Amino acid sequence: MEEKGILFQCAVQRNARINQELLFVIVKSEHHKKRLCLDYSQTINKFTLLDAYPLPNVGDVVNNVAQYKWFSSLDLRSAYHQVLILPEERHYAAFEANGQLYQFKRIPFSLKNVVPCFQRVINAIIEKYGCKATYA
Repeated sequence: MEEKGILFQCAVQRNARINQELLFVIVKSEHHKKRLCLDYSQTINKFTLLDAYPLPNVGDVVNNVAQYKWFSSLDLRSAYHQVLILPEERHYAAFEANGQLYQFKRIPFSLKNVVPCFQRVINAIIEKYGCKATYA
């Protein structure tokens, strides 16, 4: 994940707050690819307020797309990893492994509000570029 720019190893600062209770495991997928799984349920997720940003209704998206003869879809690989975390907020999702401190540069999958955050980013991109007949 370091080589992909998703997380980085950093020097431990004296006043650094580390999620010491954070549980993580490395899991192999069916394709033998290793994946880092973090459990933030007893750390940051426990204290994070729920983001009630509205998600699109699947039925509405299907109905909107159905009116067109031609359409295409775009699959964002590791979608949440497309969204950067502000440098001043990276310490919130920091974790320790084998005596080393790591921080995410991009949103990890296990944080509480990643789905509404990602939807908000996608909607902002659609609006910024004036994409017509784009449904997300």
